[in-house]
Amino acid sequence: KKLKIILILAIVILIILGGNVFSKIINEEKQGISLSRQKNLDDSQKDDPQNYDDVLVIVNDNSIISQQIGDYFADLRNIPSLNIIHINSPITEEISQAEFSDLRSQIENYILLNLQLNNSNYIVTTKGMPLKINSGDGCFSNSSSCASVESELTLILGPYSNSIQVGGKILSPYIWANNEFSRSEYGIFLVTRLDGYTFDHVKSMINNATQPIQVPSSAKFVFDQDPDQPPTYQGFNNRMAAASNLLNLREYNTILESTTEYLTNQTDVIGYASFGSNDRNYIHYSANGAPNNKWLPGSIAETYVSTSARTFNYPPSYGQSLIADLVKEGITGAKGYVYEPFTTAMADVSILFDKYTSNYTLAESFYRSSRYLSWMDVIVGDPKTRIIMPEEGLPVEIYYFYANITNNNVGL
Repeated sequence: KKLKIILILAIVILIILGGNVFSKIINEEKQGISLSRQKNLDDSQKDDPQNYDDVLVIVNDNSIISQQIGDYFADLRNIPSLNIIHINSPITEEISQAEFSDLRSQIENYILLNLQLNNSNYIVTTKGMPLKINSGDGCFSNSSSCASVESELTLILGPYSNSIQVGGKILSPYIWANNEFSRSEYGIFLVTRLDGYTFDHVKSMINNATQPIQVPSSAKFVFDQDPDQPPTYQGFNNRMAAASNLLNLREYNTILESTTEYLTNQTDVIGYASFGSNDRNYIHYSANGAPNNKWLPGSIAETYVSTSARTFNYPPSYGQSLIADLVKEGITGAKGYVYEPFTTAMADVSILFDKYTSNYTLAESFYRSSRYLSWMDVIVGDPKTRIIMPEEGLPVEIYYFYANITNNNVGL
């Protein structure tokens, strides 16, 4: 508001004196120069999204599709062959604690034999390797030792490794962090998974994460509230409203649907949050809670659904909606849960989209907005996906204002 007032005053002075004013500001505006954008450029130079030397890829040699995905991803991102960790594990999505212990040991032993890899920041798992660990305790309590494979792998070979496969979860050391991620600082890996119903779905997800991703001005963030939710779940509606307000302040396009309608068939979607099949009215608009959106490259989502990542096998057995359907539609990344996570585990979308639109990677954004590790969470997508948003509002910020009159001209 202060900047707009200053510019209006300057224009009035121009009209009175007939001078040529603030051409530098106008030229910079035309060129799209902004202080916030320059900061983003500087940040991206520190963490080159094209450099995947700090990414480890896990491939299950017992699975053809795991090998296909691992090879495709590694080739496309120029990941060193040393960073590809080959394991032999069951190809079933659900495994026992003993089977996970063997899988974990294979990964840890490889890293210990190649100690430079312990400085890596990211681990990427692939379809065809186990997804979730069933400890046999019912997987439905806050003290359960059931978990996703990915969430347990965040803790290997670090200061929190004693918490792996122990009942309950731990608070993530990266939650609410205010800087870029590094394993050396936080003692964990950021782990994501490349998965979908088919190899082509996963391949599309990888392709859509290829840098640079310049988001068009038509991009939309869709927040689909459900006013019919009970009071205990209204916090999710509040978070969606907070995310929408934040993005509106940055002059991005948002849709905050606050009626009982379940939004479907949206186009140019870059960000999404909804109750999925937990929306009390979805059945009137969508089969199985799939939104049928058209997704932009770099698009991500969170849905408030307890078991949205319980399977990526096709055809699935429905009940609750699945993020695999979002991958099928063309999304680039999403967060889901393999067993009941309870509400506090779900990503705070007001943090998620704040960070993702501020030059942080997909993995950094999801982990900074999610409380727990050694739990039910699984994030699908290329961890280093990073988007470049359109410029926010006016491109310069004026702290001091001077006017000099020379030969009937005003210089600012």
